[in-house]
Amino acid sequence: FPVTIRFVFGVQDFHFLPGQWIDLYAQIAGVEQVGGYSLTSPPQRLQTQFELAIKAAPHHAVTHFLHEQAAVGDVFRVSQGQGRCVWRPESGQPLVLIAGGIGITPLISILRARCQQAPDLPVFLIYSASSIAEYAFGAEIRALAALDAGVKAYFICTNHTQDWPEWVNFRTRLSSTVLEACALPLRADYFICGPRPMLTTVEDLLRQQGVADADIHYERW
Repeated sequence: FPVTIRFVFGVQDFHFLPGQWIDLYAQIAGVEQVGGYSLTSPPQRLQTQFELAIKAAPHHAVTHFLHEQAAVGDVFRVSQGQGRCVWRPESGQPLVLIAGGIGITPLISILRARCQQAPDLPVFLIYSASSIAEYAFGAEIRALAALDAGVKAYFICTNHTQDWPEWVNFRTRLSSTVLEACALPLRADYFICGPRPMLTTVEDLLRQQGVADADIHYERW
C-alpha cells in the first residue's frame, strides 16, 4: 500500500482543483530535488493542509526520502496545483472514475470532492488491480458505496491465480464486456488514471461505446 503523508502550510496561498498534482521539493544531502505527486485530499475553502499517498520507489530520490528519512517537522517547498485533468462540479454531468493500481490517487481526490461539493451527483468508480496491495483506499471506497446510493464501485482483478475476496466484482481485464456490465452513462465526465497501456485501451473502449472525446479526461506522464 502507499503511505499517506499529511503536509501543513505555514502560509495560506496554496490552491488546487480535484485531479491535480504538485511538484514537491526536498532538501536531500544538501541538494534540492523534486518529485511530482497527485493530491489525494479534496480542495477546501481555507486550505491549511493536504495529503499525498506515495508508493515506495527506491530509485526515486524524493520518494525514497519521504518513505525512509522524512520526519515530523521537516520543511518542503511545493508548487501550486498543476494539470488540466480536473473535475469541476459545475459541469453537472455524472462522474465515471476508472483507475489502475496507484492511478487511484487523483481520482480519490475527485471522489472526496464530489462527496463534499455535489453529493447528489451520480458517480461510478471502476478500480482495476493485480493484487490486494494495489487497492489503495479500497476500504474507504467500499464503505462510501455502502452508505451512499449515488456511488457505484466496481473492483476488477487481473491476477487469475490469487484468492480474491468476495467484494471483487470481476476477475478479468478491463474490456467492453466489463464496461457494459457496469451500466455506465453515455454522457458523463470520464476520468482515467493508470499505466499508459491501460489509458490507451480504456480510451479506445470508451470511444467504441460512443463516449465523446470531450468527455474523456486523463494525463499522460
